[in-house]
Amino acid sequence: MGWVADLGAGLDAMMDRERRAGHLFTDGFYSEICAYDRHRFPGPVLDTMHRAHPRNLLPAFGHLRFLRSAGALRVIGEADLATYPRFRRALTDLLRAPRPAGPEAGPEAGPEVGAGAVTIDVTRTGFLGAECAAELVLVLDRATAHRPVRVRCTEGHARLLRRLGADPAGLEVTG
Repeated sequence: MGWVADLGAGLDAMMDRERRAGHLFTDGFYSEICAYDRHRFPGPVLDTMHRAHPRNLLPAFGHLRFLRSAGALRVIGEADLATYPRFRRALTDLLRAPRPAGPEAGPEAGPEVGAGAVTIDVTRTGFLGAECAAELVLVLDRATAHRPVRVRCTEGHARLLRRLGADPAGLEVTG
């Protein structure tokens, strides 16, 4: 987003635009990739953009971040061929972890997860590549009644996962 300063665009106008851009992304037909140069923008601006941006703001393209809690994994960033090894390792670690004791599987998991259930939240994954999506389908296929798995995702991600053979019952589609 260095062009903001290069073109003389006002920072206040850009921040206002970011705060009001969410509606552009609701139908899934508009996409925008933004990366703010952490050397060109002051910390408070980056913090504001992080809160305002429709997708989680990462330090650069190609980054992938995970937030973990008992029985849940939130995936943020780009899950593609370059990040696939980390993606697969995070899923493996999640499934190897001891089963949560009950519905208190943590705030990241969402309400009523249930004993032993696992939630993988990819709603903040800007790009879900075929390799990572196929890995999610495998995880869903291997789920058991004692350790059910659900994938919380956007409609676009759900379409991809269904095309790769995911059982729709394992998908929780949100906004």
